[in-house]
Amino acid sequence: MNQMGELFRLENLEHPELFSGDRPWDPIARLPDYLEKHATENVQAEVHSSAIIEGPVSIGANSKVDARAVIRGFVFIGEGCYVGGSLIRDSIIEEGALVGSGCEIGRSILLRGAKVYHNSVVLDSILGADVSIGGGTLLGNTNVNDSNIHVQWSDERIDTGLLRLGPLVGDRTRFGMGGLVYPGVIVGHDSVIGAGVHLIGSHPPNSYVKVVQTVRAVVRRRRGQASGDGDA
Repeated sequence: MNQMGELFRLENLEHPELFSGDRPWDPIARLPDYLEKHATENVQAEVHSSAIIEGPVSIGANSKVDARAVIRGFVFIGEGCYVGGSLIRDSIIEEGALVGSGCEIGRSILLRGAKVYHNSVVLDSILGADVSIGGGTLLGNTNVNDSNIHVQWSDERIDTGLLRLGPLVGDRTRFGMGGLVYPGVIVGHDSVIGAGVHLIGSHPPNSYVKVVQTVRAVVRRRRGQASGDGDA
């Protein structure tokens, strides 16, 4: 499940050299050098007058950058994308992707048609083609003790050698809103992760993960009401 080709469809990638080999975290390790070498200034998109673009940024035709967006550093954004009032830095966003308002995308790769909805954070992560990240979802990228990120790989816990690595999410996977996805999580293609899930570990293709909770409703006493059943 953890091989590159079992997470992402590797045909028709806009930056295929990043995805050579079998280890799906390697594109994140290669990303800084790749961007510094290849990034160019070429903005063909419709850009709102209040948006800020700083650095060698390339944005394809028929894309739109909306009000108060900040795009900074080495960034590739493909054709037909939408960027709301969000921060994007040192990342690749392929054709047809969407980033809603209030998001942060940092040092990440969003493949064709990926969607990140409002107030979500995606750091040092890869989102496969047509992945959907629900609003208010955090994809974490560092350990609290500043140690290397480990992943579950072929029934072993492997040290990636990276201090920063977010989740690696296979094609067409969908996340509900308000989730927390821990560093180094791997999610196979065509999975569904429910709202509010705190996700760890490695999950095979076609997984369904949800929160099971108990909800208890109580009747609140009105102010000034006695502790008995009747009114004071």
